[in-house]
Amino acid sequence: MSGAVIECLSDPDPGVRALACDALARIGDTAAVPRLFGLLGDADAQVMQRTVAAIQSLGCADTEGLALRAARSSEVRVRRAALRILAYFGYPSSVDTLLGAIGDADDRAREVAMAGLAYIDDPRAIDALVGAATEQASTRTRAAAVRSLGRARASAPALAALRAGLNDSDEWIRYFACQALGRLKDEGAAEAIAALLDDSAGQVRVAAVETLALLHGASAMDALHRAAAAGDPDVERAALVGLGHVKDEASLPVLRQALLGSDPATRLVAISTLAEYALSLVDKDMVLALSDPDAGVRTATIALLAGRTGVDATRLMIAHLTDPRLQAALVDAMTKPVDGRVEALAQGLATATADTAPLIVSVLARMHTREATLALEEAFASTHATVRRAVAPALATMRTSSSRALLSRAASDDPDERVREIGAAAAER
Repeated sequence: MSGAVIECLSDPDPGVRALACDALARIGDTAAVPRLFGLLGDADAQVMQRTVAAIQSLGCADTEGLALRAARSSEVRVRRAALRILAYFGYPSSVDTLLGAIGDADDRAREVAMAGLAYIDDPRAIDALVGAATEQASTRTRAAAVRSLGRARASAPALAALRAGLNDSDEWIRYFACQALGRLKDEGAAEAIAALLDDSAGQVRVAAVETLALLHGASAMDALHRAAAAGDPDVERAALVGLGHVKDEASLPVLRQALLGSDPATRLVAISTLAEYALSLVDKDMVLALSDPDAGVRTATIALLAGRTGVDATRLMIAHLTDPRLQAALVDAMTKPVDGRVEALAQGLATATADTAPLIVSVLARMHTREATLALEEAFASTHATVRRAVAPALATMRTSSSRALLSRAASDDPDERVREIGAAAAER
């Protein structure tokens, strides 16, 4: 079967050639690898991508030599593809080829080579990337080198080159240097990164905030706190998100101040970040957000509470069931089955008022779980007529043997007239 598929690599339709590459990768016939290398110069971009993917998937003893040979091709598309294959496999024999490709006339070939060198365990690879990051006149090449250094193993030369990149004249190189230093957890660069919070380029300011959140050091946290009140909405929101990743209790005053701000989008980020903390620390903040003037903030707060396990979040939602702005959303949210939800609803129903009991019953009835059904049946034994009146109609709609038995007894024995009426009506159906 693979022979017929290999023949399809020569089909005039690029769609067929692409499908043939996919099929060969699935079949796993390594005999197809030499023929696949013949497609590296295909004029169709999709075929090229599928060819490289198939070669990477198959791999074989011939792949290394074929890729090294293709990397010396005069055809730029073939060189790019071959370099990508060499970078993927990381052959020790490919180091010289990848190093040489840093001087390739084609920008993309240089970028592929540098991306591959980041994963090569050879001092020459890092030296070459450092040189490209600090000495190249081409902005695009410097940027590619900086990105690659961020993926390489941390070393003193690499970190020094990346720190220098923070002061590069090109805004994107500053951006990539920030990201790379965060990825390598270079806490010693925190002060230099914090200086970029005032950078003229917005993406650099945001990258600085995101990187500081990864560093976790005291100076980084101080800078994040300043950024959260910087006056630049994008920077402020990025800082708030970063503080949520760290979850340091010392950041709570900063987050609470943001929750009081005038911008709804910033308040939304603030409450989303506060929700990362233990509810016992931020319950008052969640209550404040439930009364936010912006409907989006209120809705998001309900969703954040609905996703929490344990009884406390559910109790907090039950406490706000009488707010007409929240009522429908809270009922919908509490139907989400999480640990502790039914327990809290059952506890809330035991002391519910005439206004809240039907709402809690509605939540339990809509959950359609055995635990929720048992909670309703147990609540029907309550000494409070208000609770039994709310539960009786729900039991009537369930029509289970246990609910019918409960209603049948209630029709004659319940001390409340309304409950007896519901029980009798259910028995007649």
